[in-house]
Amino acid sequence: MNRVLITRLLQQAEEFTQLLKDQGCEVETIPFIETIDIPLETIPQTDWVFFNSPRSVQHFFQNLKKPFFAKYAALSNGTAKAIHDHNQKVSFTGGDDSQQTVEQFAGMLTENETVLIPRSDRSVRRLQRVLGSDRYVELIAYKTRLLNKKLDADFEVVVFTSPSNVIGFLESGNSLEKSKVVAIGDTTARELEEHNVSPITADGYTQKHLVMATIKALGEN
Repeated sequence: MNRVLITRLLQQAEEFTQLLKDQGCEVETIPFIETIDIPLETIPQTDWVFFNSPRSVQHFFQNLKKPFFAKYAALSNGTAKAIHDHNQKVSFTGGDDSQQTVEQFAGMLTENETVLIPRSDRSVRRLQRVLGSDRYVELIAYKTRLLNKKLDADFEVVVFTSPSNVIGFLESGNSLEKSKVVAIGDTTARELEEHNVSPITADGYTQKHLVMATIKALGEN
């Protein structure tokens, strides 16, 4: 039986896990990071709020003490769904390439529009590099802490769901020499490539996209 490791909590990967089990895989879900909420005393008013991940959506809205009137933008479909889950309209949703997404979003802003970017203390600041410094406000909504977890078994496929999970996995002393590797997107793929690992990158950010990439990886074993 093929063994697959997903670097995410089970409750964040239930559909993914079940779909792989339906394919006859043995699946373990082990995150190599944890997030720590940072209370937000004040949230500056801007024209837009740009979310990089479902986690940033969660931390932003759970800290919101009063109605916030802005347009919401999402890096990906998964992030857009998280915004919808908070009963908010999404005015912009990115595609599969995160660099193209931030460039497209920056290009559609009018001259005087400003953007609030809730993020982790370890986030890749891609949109900030595209926008001028007077066009955005950063909000550290949560901290990401690496977890030290040394695995005692190998997996045919390891699925990474964030760059921080890559770092946490490797800094725990784990090896990918015997595993095929799947990355959820281009940012995670680049982190793996910096560690001389060539991943299969999912074509999208949904759990079904990850299943397709994982099945492809299993086929290469």
